[in-house]
Amino acid sequence: MIKTILDWIFGKKDSEVKPAEAQAPYKVEAPVVEAVKVEAPAPIVETAPVTVKAKYKRADLTKMTKAELLDLVAKHGVEVKSRATKEELVKVLSKV
Repeated sequence: MIKTILDWIFGKKDSEVKPAEAQAPYKVEAPVVEAVKVEAPAPIVETAPVTVKAKYKRADLTKMTKAELLDLVAKHGVEVKSRATKEELVKVLSKV
């Protein structure tokens, strides 16, 4: 760049000035890269969603006494406060 400016200042003609391509030896073509073969992943197997039914129906649980409900809670290993109401026990057991 400086050389072209100095040539312009000193009055050299354009024909005497080297072309820009010859002045820039650092410009190189990009190397050729070989194509890489990538294997497609295995197909995904779709399965039907699993639906889990509750063991106890809410109507059946409401007919039970609180003592019976506490026995079911202990049987299934669900943690419930000792002061839990019958409705809270029914709610917890309906999700088991």
